[in-house]
Amino acid sequence: MRTVLHVLAAASLALPAAAQLTPGHVVAVTTHQKGSLVLDVDPVTGAFGKLGYAATSQVASAVLFDPVDGGIVIAVEEPSPTGPGATRLMRFDLKGGGLGTPRFLARIPGRVTALGLASPGEIVAAVEAFSSSPSTLHRLPRNGGPVKRVATFPKGLNATAMWLPPFSNYALVAIGGPAKDPQILQVDLAAGTVRKVGSLPGMRGRRITGLADLPTGAPRQVLSDDLGRIHLFEFFSSLKTLPVNPPLPSGGSIALRLTHGTTFTAYVLGGGAHPYFILVDVFGST
Repeated sequence: MRTVLHVLAAASLALPAAAQLTPGHVVAVTTHQKGSLVLDVDPVTGAFGKLGYAATSQVASAVLFDPVDGGIVIAVEEPSPTGPGATRLMRFDLKGGGLGTPRFLARIPGRVTALGLASPGEIVAAVEAFSSSPSTLHRLPRNGGPVKRVATFPKGLNATAMWLPPFSNYALVAIGGPAKDPQILQVDLAAGTVRKVGSLPGMRGRRITGLADLPTGAPRQVLSDDLGRIHLFEFFSSLKTLPVNPPLPSGGSIALRLTHGTTFTAYVLGGGAHPYFILVDVFGST
C-alpha cells in the first residue's frame, strides 16, 4: 500500500484521460467545510491542486470524467428530513486550471451512487432505493435532457457501485441489502435486461463501495467494501480478500477505480476514517 494523498472525507473518484488534465491524473471530490471541493491529483507524486467547489453546503455522491470534451459531471445530493431526497447532476468545463460555470443536466429522485458513460455517449446513473421506490439505473444525454429508467433492481437491494467502460452497452452493478449477501449483476443498457452473475459469499449486510472488471481471460473483478477491505472475485463464485498492509479501517475504501494506462492496479480512496489515497496491486503485494 502506498499513501499518495491526504485529503478530507472523500465522496468519489474518476479517472481522466484527456488534454484538459495531465494524462494519468485523477479527479477526486472531497467533503470540505465549505462544500464539495474538486481536486486534480497526481497519483505518482501525491501532489494535488484545487479546481474549485462543485457545491456549497452540499455533498457530492459521484463524479464522472467525460472523455469526449474533458468535462466533469458531478452528482450533488439534495437531502431531505425524511430520506435521501434527490440528486442534481451538474456539468463543469475545465477552464484556466479550474472549474467553469456549472450547467444543470438533470434532477433524479433518490441518491445517485455511481456514474458512467454508455454508448452512444449517454450518462448512466445508479440510484439507491428511497421511500417506497426501488433502486434503479437511469440514463440521459451527456449534455442534459430527458431521464429514462433503464433497469429496476429487486426490492430491498441497493445499487452501490458500478463498472461501466466508456461507451459500452453493458454494465456490472453491485447491489446489496442488510439481510443478504451482495450480488453482482450484468445490465444490458440497451435492452434493459438484468442478469445475476454471482453472489459474494460471507458478506451479508456489507456495502460494496467500488467495483472494476479486470481484463483477464476469465471473469475477475476487484471490489472494495465499507469495512475497508479489498477483494478479488473470480469466476463469479470465489471471493478472496487481498492483504493490505497496514489494514484499512472501516470506511477506508469508499471508492475504487482501475489505474489509467495499467491493467491490474487500482486506486482506492478513503473516507473520513482514513482520508488517504492509495494504490493497490491486485495480483502482487498490496
